[in-house]
Amino acid sequence: MKHSALPVRGISAAEAARRLVLYGPNRMLEPGKAGLLQILLGQLRSPFIYVLLAAALVSFGLNVVDELRKLWHNPARVAGREFEPLMSRHHPSRSP
Repeated sequence: MKHSALPVRGISAAEAARRLVLYGPNRMLEPGKAGLLQILLGQLRSPFIYVLLAAALVSFGLNVVDELRKLWHNPARVAGREFEPLMSRHHPSRSP
């Protein structure tokens, strides 16, 4: 690549000193460390999170409906009577 024959121009030393006093040194800011709350809130920016939350709510709702249906059709579950045969087999203190 061929260099241009034009002279290199820049600001004068006096202008550079004035800008240094006015604006400070030309440095990049150090990135701050993200806290736990910032990380968690940052995750909510992803649309995929909303899909997962919706799937979890649907799954929870279907489980609740299924459990209520089982209780409706078998009221003995409410009293815990359906677990008595299991408990007597594994706990000698509950044997008949």
